[in-house]
Amino acid sequence: MKEALTSPYNKCIFRETFSDVRRNGGVPTAVTISNGIGSFNGTSSYIKYNKVLNGVYSVRIKAKNLNPSSSCTYIDFRNSSGTGTGYITGGKLILAASSGTVYVNGVASAIVNATSSDIVITGMTINCFEMFLNTRYSLANWLDSDVDLVEIYEGTLTASEVKNLYDNDWNKELISSNLLLDYDSTNGYITDRTGKNTLTATDVSIKKTGNYYSAEFNGVTSKIDTGSDFIGTKAVTICGWIKAYSYGKANYGRIVDNGRLFFLVDGSFKSLRFSSNAASEVTSAANSILLRKWYFVVVTRNASGLATFYIGNKTSAPVVSGENLNSGAPISGVNNVLIGDNATGLRTFYGNITNVKVYEGILSLEELTQIWSNTRDKVS
Repeated sequence: MKEALTSPYNKCIFRETFSDVRRNGGVPTAVTISNGIGSFNGTSSYIKYNKVLNGVYSVRIKAKNLNPSSSCTYIDFRNSSGTGTGYITGGKLILAASSGTVYVNGVASAIVNATSSDIVITGMTINCFEMFLNTRYSLANWLDSDVDLVEIYEGTLTASEVKNLYDNDWNKELISSNLLLDYDSTNGYITDRTGKNTLTATDVSIKKTGNYYSAEFNGVTSKIDTGSDFIGTKAVTICGWIKAYSYGKANYGRIVDNGRLFFLVDGSFKSLRFSSNAASEVTSAANSILLRKWYFVVVTRNASGLATFYIGNKTSAPVVSGENLNSGAPISGVNNVLIGDNATGLRTFYGNITNVKVYEGILSLEELTQIWSNTRDKVS
């Protein structure tokens, strides 16, 4: 089951995180952009985008330190000439939209919070080839605000999807039963988004990485205990994002370990290393994992122990880096599944690990590429 089909995010066709506005076709005027936030001064700041839209969409804007005037514009899809359809405007603290249902902070409401508001308009009819952020198409009715995210989704998001967007979570009732672990730290705290495991972190720091956060392991005492061995001898797919500052204790810093299965970075070959039984070991291609660089790393292991590695990075989708390798006959773990170390504390990872997912079964390269695409903007 493809993760992209189980979350609202697969409908996202536009995403602005204020790290590279021009990549989205935006031209900023008098906007201060720093640390993933666009600060608009309420008198002359706006961003104009060349964006063709024609249909029904849902629009999301995350705004902080709002100072709305008696008449202000959050986004206007009408073109410079005034033609086109679609806008979100407001009075002091009241939102209005040209069409659709208005949500603020995950619930149906038109009342914004001046401190921080996650605004979503679902089911908005839009027809445009330009759009203006924080000003009217005629360059008037400016909004004084800090904005850290703008998203546009195809179609009409449901109330449940809007709530899960606000919670920075997937739609839990749609989570596939074969997803055994969905460890995430990008929202600033450590959680398992499946709700199946209780994660206990030891000496793990949460650090800002671009617009999101990541768990940082200190290479000495850090680990995350998932509370059980949910892998056992199953056919599994393990994937996630890592950035190693070194190859960890003894040159074998663990990504995932249950005392028999281990998935780690190997300093001898500058690669990934994997075993299904702590005896037979296989590696990805030499020099495939370098230091201080984000990688999307994957290993699949079938019921007989044949393993395949895939590796991608921020700009390149995952590709095979060793396939059908004999990692040994799978043996159940002798301790809980750990992230970032082994049970003896002698193989600690040094660097960042986030968005680790464990699936029962073998995911296809297409499915892995979709996960990579959905998560790559959350590491920096």
